[in-house]
Amino acid sequence: MNMTLFAMILLLLVALLLIWVMYLSGQVRELKRDVERLKNYSPSSPSNMPDPQTHFIYDPAKFGHPDTMQLDDHLRFRLITLIRKGSKIKAIKELRIATNLSLKDAKDVVDRLEDSL
Repeated sequence: MNMTLFAMILLLLVALLLIWVMYLSGQVRELKRDVERLKNYSPSSPSNMPDPQTHFIYDPAKFGHPDTMQLDDHLRFRLITLIRKGSKIKAIKELRIATNLSLKDAKDVVDRLEDSL
């Protein structure tokens, strides 16, 4: 009786560990894809980088109206990554920091980006 119970508990633990390993291997594959995308990302050279003092200020001339806003590739990739991970609020915060948009406008931009995925 005790050996049977012990064997069943052990079998259950092995099954749970196997499920956990499969889950983690999926996470590793996703991280590898992200690393590949980052390796292939070619940011502009440092001389072409925007001034940090002005880059993070929302400027309609630079970004356009929130309804038709054009995001740079790096910010767009970061927002899409956050949205896919289910961190929509973090995506909104990051967009607000990068562009100084209002909460409503940033949410609208992130919603449109999510709808386009």
